[in-house]
Amino acid sequence: MLYVWGTVLLLLAVSFASLDVNHSSREFVAKAPSPASVAGNSSFNYLSQWGSYGGPMTPNGVVVDSSGNVYIADAKNYAIDKLARDGSFITAWGSQGSGPSHFNNPQGVALDSLGNVYVSDSVNNNIQKFTSSGSFIISWNSWNGTNVLKNPLGLSVNATGFVYVVDQGDQRVQIFRNNGSYVGSIGGPGATLGKFLTPYGVAVDSSGFVYVSDTAAKSGNITKFTKTGSFVLAWGGLNSGGTLAAPAMMAVDSASNIYVSDLSFNRVQKFGTSTGNLILTFGSAGSSPGQFNGPVGVALDGPLNVYVGDSNNYRVQKFRATFTLLIRGTIGFRSFQSREHFNWPGEQLAQEMGSSMVHLE
Repeated sequence: MLYVWGTVLLLLAVSFASLDVNHSSREFVAKAPSPASVAGNSSFNYLSQWGSYGGPMTPNGVVVDSSGNVYIADAKNYAIDKLARDGSFITAWGSQGSGPSHFNNPQGVALDSLGNVYVSDSVNNNIQKFTSSGSFIISWNSWNGTNVLKNPLGLSVNATGFVYVVDQGDQRVQIFRNNGSYVGSIGGPGATLGKFLTPYGVAVDSSGFVYVSDTAAKSGNITKFTKTGSFVLAWGGLNSGGTLAAPAMMAVDSASNIYVSDLSFNRVQKFGTSTGNLILTFGSAGSSPGQFNGPVGVALDGPLNVYVGDSNNYRVQKFRATFTLLIRGTIGFRSFQSREHFNWPGEQLAQEMGSSMVHLE
């Protein structure tokens, strides 16, 4: 096997081929003129968990910055916890109350391109903005004049700094600038496509598309909108033949695949966002490593590790993406086949083949 793998690398090197990584299908194909091709599929394996920093936590939203630091909305301790990529404690801020830097039920947490931290509070009905070290910047709670947010939950910030907030009580997503000024809204009450019954999470991809989850039993859908709020697609709910019962918060990867936590089925599912196709599922009900009891927040880091706020198990769990690659090719008149295993191919293939030969789409 090692001889074959070495031969494949040599052939690829001689032919100056590159590997394309298609994140949506996880297929790896060596470009012509190389005679070798690579195909594979992904799964997620439990890696570690974190759950107590001076006392048990109740994690809701989770987000990861470009350095791998993890921010957790901790409802039990009325705080935002900031951890290093290995789970070691960096800092925390917040205490119970309704003023600046105080929380009563922190729910969603999101980052902008400058590293500022945004937190929704479903009891205080506001959004607070902080620096990455926890210094308070600003807060707001109103939209369209005198209307006040009602049970804000998930939130997300797009590449240009617009803040999208699930306003569950008003059954819509509110859009703000990063200084709190109101821009507009998406959705509204109703059971028709593009409307919401019980919206919960929101995510924005790199192209500006907006995704909103609806936990209502009569919906269960993920709905996709343009950045200005035009309906694109809905999928996932049991009533529409899908696999989601109570989708909560979400995260989108660099290929616009979306990862969705399900409060009822206690699992995370990954979907393609072009058609809403199910790609994979991991997790089940329970308290063992890799199991969930009320998963809420979902986040991704650069190497596509997945972080899940396992709320009723009082912990955040980290999962590593792993891949099995099947390499096929022909040497002379002889065919060969070799199976190799990688932890996240972007880093591993770059190490094995040299970064100049790896092209990530």
